[in-house]
Amino acid sequence: MEEPEMQLKGKKVTDKFTESVYVLANEPSVALYRLQEHVRRSLPELAQHKSDMQRWEEQSQGAIYTVEYACSAVKNLVDSSIYFRSVEGLLKQAISIRDHMNATSQGHSPEDPAPPPVPALTMPPARPCPPSTDGHMGSHGLRPEGTEAQEAASLASSCLDPFPTG
Repeated sequence: MEEPEMQLKGKKVTDKFTESVYVLANEPSVALYRLQEHVRRSLPELAQHKSDMQRWEEQSQGAIYTVEYACSAVKNLVDSSIYFRSVEGLLKQAISIRDHMNATSQGHSPEDPAPPPVPALTMPPARPCPPSTDGHMGSHGLRPEGTEAQEAASLASSCLDPFPTG
């Protein structure tokens, strides 16, 4: 009687062992199938997130460039205040000279002597400028030396007689 009982126990053990080996042999394919299912479900969403992030990166890079450009423009305005003061001095001197010349041409003696000359406008070397669409800058991106002095002189000469007598 022990023989059939042992055979039954042996058959159960071998069946369990065979089933375990079968499960272990097929488990990687089941795992890969589940992984493939997961990738199919999540890949479109991940691709959408990636394209959204790339679009946001481009927008933020554009905003950063705009802010840096604006900061540079403000800094250049602050740096050019010396030129504005010099132009203001030149304009005052030109108006004073015009008044002096008008008084002299009318035969009156001027009440005030001519003002002391304003020091000449010194120009720094050429510096990079932002691109311009009005054609005032060469293709090299530098403002030629003396351009601001020429503009100031032109402005001063146009202000010599703002109220022409006719």
